[in-house]
Amino acid sequence: MRALFEGVDGLRQLAVRGRRLFTPTEVALCILIVAAGITGVVGLWTGFIAI
Repeated sequence: MRALFEGVDGLRQLAVRGRRLFTPTEVALCILIVAAGITGVVGLWTGFIAI
């Protein structure tokens, strides 16, 4: 459990020092994956995509 708190403190220290946690490429890839997931869910819900 202590390691979990140390990890959170480490992330907080990175944010305080102004260092990026993720590169712009990683952020763009994450946005792309989330958008594709939302599109897939909406497509399944509306019947546009059939399983």
